[in-house]
Amino acid sequence: GGVPLTAESARGPRFRMRYLPQARVAEVEAEFETLRQQAESWQASRTDYMQNRLAGGLHPDTHDDFWDDFDGDPEHLEVPSGAVYEAGGMVMAVLHSDWFWILCIFLGGATLMTAYYLYTKRRDRKRREARYAA
Repeated sequence: GGVPLTAESARGPRFRMRYLPQARVAEVEAEFETLRQQAESWQASRTDYMQNRLAGGLHPDTHDDFWDDFDGDPEHLEVPSGAVYEAGGMVMAVLHSDWFWILCIFLGGATLMTAYYLYTKRRDRKRREARYAA
């Protein structure tokens, strides 16, 4: 099973990315805390709004305007500039993963074996056709 991504679990070395420079760890951890606080604040305001509307007899499935007055759109949350570590951060994480390379080798091998199988079937069919035509 997975480990929940909480502020406490993200401090462990398990979640430190190998490509992240050590000098940036403190900055990233601080920004994670900021983002976590924003997310918790948004979740709390969303829950309060929803409970008030439900207590008033409204429901999102039956009232199209249920969320119209909610002013906590998560798309408008400010993300600190350093939260996006490096432009190629995700790519670097994938490229440093052993599973990625195992998958590449497996898929590459499977592709080569399939291509060879199709080639030999086609070659054998052409040989049979040439033999029967003669």
